[in-house]
Order: sequence, then C-alpha cells, then structure tokens
Amino acid sequence: MIIAGVLFIIGAGLGCRYNVIAALLTSGFIAVGFIFLWLRNGELDAIKGLILAAYLSAYQAGYLTASYLTTPSNTE
Repeated sequence: MIIAGVLFIIGAGLGCRYNVIAALLTSGFIAVGFIFLWLRNGELDAIKGLILAAYLSAYQAGYLTASYLTTPSNTE
C-alpha cells in the first residue's frame, strides 16, 4: 500500500510536467523493475501479476489526476 501511494505521488509529479510518452516509458520501467526483482527472488506468480497491475494503476491514476488538474480550461 505504501508503494502504491509513492507511485501515485511520482505519477502526479510527472503528470504536472511531462507528456504521456514519459508516463508510458516510466510504466515500462516500473514493470520491468518489479518483474526483475520478483524473478531474482523466485517470487513471481499470478498474485504478483495482480500486484503489478495495482501498482501501475496507482501510478497512472496519479499521472492522470495531475494532468487533468494542470490542463487549462477553455471556458469562455
């Protein structure tokens, strides 16, 4: 849960400053990093796949929230 919160904050930080390509690249790095760690420790199973999906969802939710809040509105 703490990792998901940290990933949300990281995603929000990137969402304020960078475009969607940066979010895609960092999502890939997050996935590769966690898969590598779990393979190295011999802990990769189906539950870890669900945990990875939750981590990526938290990261992307932070990115989308910050992107939405920093986009100027066109209300006239």
